[in-house]
Amino acid sequence: MTQRKIRRTQERVFAPHHMLLSAARHALEAARSEKLGSFYGHLSAMTFSALALEALCNAIGSAVIQDWKDFDSARPIAKLRLLADELGVDYASGKKPWLTARWLMQFRNAIAHAKSESLQTDEVISEQEHKNRKFDWPQSKLEREVTAGNAERALAAVVDIKRLFLERIPMDKRSGLEVDSATGSSTVHID
Repeated sequence: MTQRKIRRTQERVFAPHHMLLSAARHALEAARSEKLGSFYGHLSAMTFSALALEALCNAIGSAVIQDWKDFDSARPIAKLRLLADELGVDYASGKKPWLTARWLMQFRNAIAHAKSESLQTDEVISEQEHKNRKFDWPQSKLEREVTAGNAERALAAVVDIKRLFLERIPMDKRSGLEVDSATGSSTVHID
């Protein structure tokens, strides 16, 4: 008996900010449940949040600004300001989520262009504190920024910015921006 053939068609708008936001969420969840490796979960959540923010700008920019490719080399903060202006969103640089976005982009740049640093400490501590901290070592400024609170703050800012922008985008231009989805159909194929 010959097996029937099926014609399957699918369509999807790939918007990488969904993938990157999911990676940030998963890293944060893993960090919450794992004490020893939480530093790396927080680092991943913060880094993926930063990448998601720029990807979000590019996805929304492509949907609402003609010739968005002209802005490819612009800094992420400039892209945010341009989109806020275009969409009529109040960009108050000294307030959340914009303040957090500015910090997050500085963190992203520090990670992307990380440099070695010579670290030294000299302190007098109690014997008990010495026992409690015997496996600690000096941390760089970059390492000190990697915390649970900063990871939560980074992800929340990107989610807030996504919401603020999407509220102002007409429904006919939101394809692929709100959620990652696909459409498709299947029919029996007749030769």
